[in-house]
Amino acid sequence: MILQEADEELLSSIQQAIQARYQNLPDPWYGWVMPTYEAAPYKAVVDDLLSSGASVEDDTDLNNDVSCRFYVRHEGVFLVVELSLVGPFAVAVNMEMELSKPIRRDVLSPGLAVMVVQTLERHGLILLDASVLCIPIAMSFNNTDPGEGTLYQALISDTPTPFDCVESAPEHHAKF
Repeated sequence: MILQEADEELLSSIQQAIQARYQNLPDPWYGWVMPTYEAAPYKAVVDDLLSSGASVEDDTDLNNDVSCRFYVRHEGVFLVVELSLVGPFAVAVNMEMELSKPIRRDVLSPGLAVMVVQTLERHGLILLDASVLCIPIAMSFNNTDPGEGTLYQALISDTPTPFDCVESAPEHHAKF
């Protein structure tokens, strides 16, 4: 399923996944990250990308990431694909673009982006864009000032978002 705009069902699903994994948002528990990563939950996704002719390199940093981060290359195109360990959520960023933003289904160009999106869909992952990832969340993160966290940090990496949230953040969404 590919969504460009946050809907209530998606937000509810994200909220439930975050609460289940972290247990206490003001003082989140990260003990689940390493065992979940070691279980290789996205091996089938990687295998599918490899069988399609893409090269895939794991660049996950478990000091910051709560996702599996892959560099995916094919025919000169380079994407960073981050698959959340929190739940069935994904982000793909085209690193060839001058201003890197998460890719969106409605603006895909042929090639690697389409291959990645189709692979994610086959495996039941929800591709999130900046309108969702930039939603603020009342959760503590090591690398962010209190009250400045986003869903990107809760779902993907506790580092600041690698794209601009000012233009992308929906004004009408309350903080999680």
